[in-house]
Amino acid sequence: MKLAGKRPLSTRSFKTQFVVTFILVLVLSFVASIVTYLLGIRLYLNVEGRKVQPANYFEKQIPQIEAEIRELGPAVLQDHSRLEELVPHEGLLYQVLDEEGVVLCGTDREERIQSREELFRAINTTQGVGGRFFRTIPVFSPEGELVGGISLSYRLTPYFPRLTDKLWLLPLGYIVFFSPFLFIVLFTLLFARKFAKNIEEPMNVLIEAAQKVKEQDLNFEISYEGDNELGRLCASFNEMKGALRESLVSQWRLEQTRHEEMESLAHDLKTPFSLIQAYAEALLDKGTLVENEGRYLQVIANNARRGADMVGDLLYATELETMPLDLRKELVDVATYLKRKEDDYRVIAAHRGIDFQVHLNEQSWDNISVELDLPRLDRILDNILLNSLHYTQKNGTIKLEASVGERWIEFAVCDTGKGFSSEELVHLFDKFYRGDAARTRVGSSSGLGLFIAKRLVEKQGGTIKAFNGATGGACVQFVLPL
Repeated sequence: MKLAGKRPLSTRSFKTQFVVTFILVLVLSFVASIVTYLLGIRLYLNVEGRKVQPANYFEKQIPQIEAEIRELGPAVLQDHSRLEELVPHEGLLYQVLDEEGVVLCGTDREERIQSREELFRAINTTQGVGGRFFRTIPVFSPEGELVGGISLSYRLTPYFPRLTDKLWLLPLGYIVFFSPFLFIVLFTLLFARKFAKNIEEPMNVLIEAAQKVKEQDLNFEISYEGDNELGRLCASFNEMKGALRESLVSQWRLEQTRHEEMESLAHDLKTPFSLIQAYAEALLDKGTLVENEGRYLQVIANNARRGADMVGDLLYATELETMPLDLRKELVDVATYLKRKEDDYRVIAAHRGIDFQVHLNEQSWDNISVELDLPRLDRILDNILLNSLHYTQKNGTIKLEASVGERWIEFAVCDTGKGFSSEELVHLFDKFYRGDAARTRVGSSSGLGLFIAKRLVEKQGGTIKAFNGATGGACVQFVLPL
């Protein structure tokens, strides 16, 4: 299978592409900004005087207004109607001041002159405060005495006679002013998209290839070619995949050989164990034994039986690793099944001085039936319970708890033994793991019981875990789907 990608738009290194892209963004933004400014200036020259007035439009009107105020003389202080006609309402504000600088009237109510001396200093000067400019025009009597003044204020901003022109010309002016930044963003997005295309294809191919490696599917080839960093990375990935495939194939072959050898060895061992057990039991049944012959034969028979059981577990564990599990579910009455389990293990536990309890976490267990693979469930519980029996001291307790949900059934086995060490919690379900010296009894376990239990649970789609109880002791809990 080939994981193909398009040929890259550019075979140059990504560092070179990035530098070239950065320079192009700056150059094109500069050129586009110059063109935009020139077009903006041309537009402004076309509309100036008709749709927009320059920023000093009202400032240029002040000399004419000042001449007319001087011509009117003191009368302008009493007759404000003429002043209303002289001063434009939109762009200019005015104040009428007496000889002491007190504001008599006007459209500008801000008091900036507090005395006759300040009025004298402000006469025929232009001052700027807070973005506004002020021009104070003196008013003299026929005798040449200062009797007041007119203060005009304005801003140096473009003036739009009509609101409709302002609504489109003002935003357009801001766009022209900020066009360099807008062009930088625009060209960055355009070139980034092109740059991303050079990276996206091989990255997607590599992601897909990594997913296939994760799924242990190495039957693919990356056909992307490019004389850049990602092209070389894809080539290296192909080489790595080939080496990994050879390694995994070799490992799988070794594993298969190991399973076959283990299975063959187990079969070879099972026969002599069975023969030793059979002959020992036959001699015991003969009855004509002297001295300690009966005791010796019983030890031989017991250990032969135990060896055969271990070989059987080894064969079963090997089959679980190499063969699919064929579930054979049947309708099981939960209460009846657990009562039978309680009867079976209460006798064994009592023989060892251990209290065995079954706790059903339901208010009523009458007529609760679920579909289960009963032989596999028996084996799971037997392996866990026998493990607890091995490590629970005399006068201790083993409790089997069960509960049923709509889509699952849960079992938990807890004992009052020593509990699991931190190392055991990590390796407890590993094959042939027998625990630390403090918890393991010599010859008590093959290290396959909990391994088999875990495999049986997981092959049915369930989960299993081990932990220490809140008050001490070890717990093993598993959940099976219904």
